[in-house]
Amino acid sequence: MKDKVVWSCCALLFGAGVIWGKLSGPADFFKVADIHDLFEIFGAAATVIAASVAVSALSGWKGQFAHAEKYRSIRDFHGACQGCWNGYWYVSNGFSLIEDAWKNRNTDDWFYSETEMYRNALNENRSSLERTFLVLKHHLDQDELELLSKKYWEYMNQVSYGSSEVIAYTTHCSMLIDEPKDEYIGYFLKRRERLDLIDDARSQLCDMADVLFGKYAQPE
Repeated sequence: MKDKVVWSCCALLFGAGVIWGKLSGPADFFKVADIHDLFEIFGAAATVIAASVAVSALSGWKGQFAHAEKYRSIRDFHGACQGCWNGYWYVSNGFSLIEDAWKNRNTDDWFYSETEMYRNALNENRSSLERTFLVLKHHLDQDELELLSKKYWEYMNQVSYGSSEVIAYTTHCSMLIDEPKDEYIGYFLKRRERLDLIDDARSQLCDMADVLFGKYAQPE
């Protein structure tokens, strides 16, 4: 992009020189009548130079500011991704409580109380991810955004699926007349499968955040 601008300016300067060379004027066209006119010419030239320098400085400042904003949004999102383990541990803890659901079926808010610490950590991380992702998406190019969005939603969906499964299985066990001991092995297998999916999605999202953080950490 910068090369195109340079070559365009060169072409315009060359064209201006050709046109200027074709122009004809009186022999004394370049003669200055008095010292006052000379200072006016110098003043006009200084104004043009100052304006050019100001435009150049403004363009450079805008580029640096945009890069700084992009880096800041990537840094914040990268930091939020470090808390993605909270989703994994919430689902893991929830699955581990399924075998106790039937025994505690008559205890009010038992599941809610047992998972409160993990749930609070999950909600805090999810809120941080959502907030930083909404900011970051305005600073990425289309290819980066599509790739990051895919990994972001894969992680969020896997945690959501795991959370829904935990609640569904726990509710099911607590409503049975007899303890469903023969179902526990099935829940154990589903737990391992879901946690593998969550961990894989978490790993890919964090890797993508690492790549973006490393790419834009250097000054432009």
